[in-house]
Formats: sequence, structure tokens, C-alpha cells
Amino acid sequence: MEPERNNAAGLPEPMDPETNNAAGLPEPMEPVAPERNNAPETNNAAETGLPEAGCPGFVRLVSHMGDDAAVAAMARLSYAAGTRPLRQDAILIRYLMRHRHTSPFEGVVFKFHVKCPITVARQWLRHRTASYNEQSLRYSEAPADPPYVPSVFARQSAANRQGSGLPFSADANRQLNAIAAAAHSGAVTAYRALLDRGVARETARGVLPVETWTEFSYVQNLHNVFHFLALRTDAHAQREIRAYAHAVGRLVARVVPVCYAAYADYVLHAVTLTAAEVAALRPLLAGATVPPIAATGREEVEWAEKFGRAFGARAEEDPAAPA
Repeated sequence: MEPERNNAAGLPEPMDPETNNAAGLPEPMEPVAPERNNAPETNNAAETGLPEAGCPGFVRLVSHMGDDAAVAAMARLSYAAGTRPLRQDAILIRYLMRHRHTSPFEGVVFKFHVKCPITVARQWLRHRTASYNEQSLRYSEAPADPPYVPSVFARQSAANRQGSGLPFSADANRQLNAIAAAAHSGAVTAYRALLDRGVARETARGVLPVETWTEFSYVQNLHNVFHFLALRTDAHAQREIRAYAHAVGRLVARVVPVCYAAYADYVLHAVTLTAAEVAALRPLLAGATVPPIAATGREEVEWAEKFGRAFGARAEEDPAAPA
């Protein structure tokens, strides 16, 4: 091989680095602005994980590929040349989010580094749409940070079997905090004693509490980040992972502010009504004038059509319903 070209004779020429296009392929429909990859103003930004003072937890954005412009550029590949003029990025991105055209959002990718209690990590890793790598206590010793103790203890919810209900009083919280801290301290002391006696790390770790701190890195595309945020910022999610999810959201919003604003409008702060709920509202709104919304153009037209379908004089029939 020629050392300067690093290419064997007879092989096709590599892509031109100036055009990123192989010889003989048609040119793109329009020039696309270069994507902001690993931008220094957003990468390595970190957010505190938990609100408790002195907690060592964090979420750090290690790197990212793509931005708002990348989402719009990827979406425009779906249009054949000459079908319609290209729209502004913000209008296009909001249209994509509103109509659940999710694939363009998969073209933006984030890599995060997280430090959190194991209880939070086990909920996080349930999201199987990301690639994870977690610290192993077989290969390394547990961190010196004391295990996490929540500042607020709550009673078991009477309505939700897996959630918390009303918080305890301030005096009760102090007592519960002391009980948990003492239990953690005893477990860590036992762990260190086992290690000092030569017990293997993979065995000694068994006595550690599940509030021990762990670290992991993960890679996830923007579409699945938004899905994670929708589930884990919900009021029914556990307080601790909600705090981490909000931290992730703040980091993502810095990279893709237009996409995040569309997500907030059409997913985070939106409400979906079931067929039964629409039917309950129909007698109250049938024949009513379409109320205005804070939107213009196509979105305003879509709102009028949606209002008419839901609350018009005749309900839209389900073609799959039995006759």
C-alpha cells in the first residue's frame, strides 16, 4: 500500500472529504450545514443528580452527535426533489414531533456518564433502548461515599402499590434518616471487614445496601431520550429518578433547544384523551366554536380539524368497528 493513500491498488477511491460523497452518486438536494459534533460548549457539561446537599451524584454529557439542524436535514431526505419548498427547521421539527414522525430524531445521539444510587440505576437500566456499561464491584471496590439516605421519607401510597404517598413529619424524618444511616454504616463496616480478611470482592459486595453509589455510561438517541424523559419525569416516578431525569432534560435542551421545545409542547405538557373521555366531553362542546390556540398556519388548521373530529355533531366512525 502507498503510505500516503493507505489504499490498495484497484480499490474504489474513498469518499471525498470535502463533499462526503462517493464518486458517481447524485449530489444532495441542497447543501446541509455541518453538524455540530462534540461541541465544546455542551460536552462535559454536568448537572447535579439529587437535591440533597453533599450528594456526590451527577449526570454528565460526555459527547453528542448532531443537533436541531441534523434532525431537519435527515427529515428532508424523505422528500423527492421538486415536491415542495424546504421549510424552516423549527417549523419542520415541530411538525415531525406533532405527527410522531420519530425516525429523524434517532439521528442525534448522546453519551452520558452517570453517578447515582444502585436503586436509581436499576430503574434507569430498564430502558433497553440504550447501550450501557456499568462499574463492576467484582473488579473494583465500592466507592468511599456513604450510601444515599433520602432527606424526605414518605409513606406507602394507598392508591399506588409501587409509589410513595404523603411524607412523614420533620421529626419522624430525622428518626427515619438516622435508622437508615445506621444500617448503611453497619453494612459498609461489614463489607470492609470482609475485604480485610481476604474475601473476594464479588462475595463481599453482597452485604452492601442497594443505596450504594454506582457509575455507568450509556449511549442513546434523541427519540429514546425523549421517551425516557416522558416516563421518568412523570409525577408517578420515584422522586430520585425524577431528579436525574430533569437533569438529563436540561443537558439535552442545551444541544437541541428546538427539538426539546417541540417535545415539551406535544409530549411533556400534552394530555391524551381516551375515546370514553372524548365521548363524555362531546355533549358539552358539540357545535361550539373552535377556541383559538397559540399557533398559526398549519398547526392552527390541524387544531380546527381535530376539534371538529372530536366534538363535531357526528363522531368520526371507526372503520374497524363491527357493523
